[in-house]
Amino acid sequence: MRAHAGTPFVLDFYSHPHPPFIQWRSMRSPAKRQTEKLTTWVKPGVKREFERIANAEGLSLSRTSAGALEEWLARRSHLQHRGIFQPMIEQAIAKEMRAYSSRIALLLVRSLFTSEQTRAIAYNILRKQQSPTLTEAEVNTIVDEIMERSKHTAKRNLAQVAPELTPIIREIETWLTQPI
Repeated sequence: MRAHAGTPFVLDFYSHPHPPFIQWRSMRSPAKRQTEKLTTWVKPGVKREFERIANAEGLSLSRTSAGALEEWLARRSHLQHRGIFQPMIEQAIAKEMRAYSSRIALLLVRSLFTSEQTRAIAYNILRKQQSPTLTEAEVNTIVDEIMERSKHTAKRNLAQVAPELTPIIREIETWLTQPI
C-alpha cells in the first residue's frame, strides 16, 4: 500500500473479511522458541500505524507486525493456490454440466421423436379420413387448416402446466440432479 505524498499512511487490517489465524505460544526459554527474529526497515508512517494497531489490540509491536506478515503471506498463498484450484473446479463443474446436458439431450430427443412420429401419424390419418369425392387440393386445404389450428392449440397448451404433470416434472428434476 503506497500513500500519496502528504497523506498519512493507513494500514487497514480490519477491512479483510477473515482476520488471520495467529496462535501465539508462550515463550519459556530461547531454546524452545518457535519464532525467529526478522528485522526490516519501514517508513515512519507504517511504523506509526503498526504501533496504533498494537496499542488498540493490546499487543506488542512485534506480534502486530508478525500478524501482518502472516496475513500477507496467507493472502499471497491463497492467490497462488487459486490459480491451481480454479482449473480443477472448472473441470469438475464442466463434467457435471456435460452429464446434465446429456440427460437433457436424451429427454429432448425422445420427446421430439415421439412428437414428430405422432404428428406424422395424425397427418396421415387426417388425409385418409377425407371424403373420396374431394379433390387433392381440397383435402390439402382441410388438412392444412386442421394442422394450423392444432399449432395454436399446442402453443396455448405449452404455456400451461397441467396439475397431473407436476409429479412427473418433480421426478425428472430429481433424475437430472442425481450424480452419474
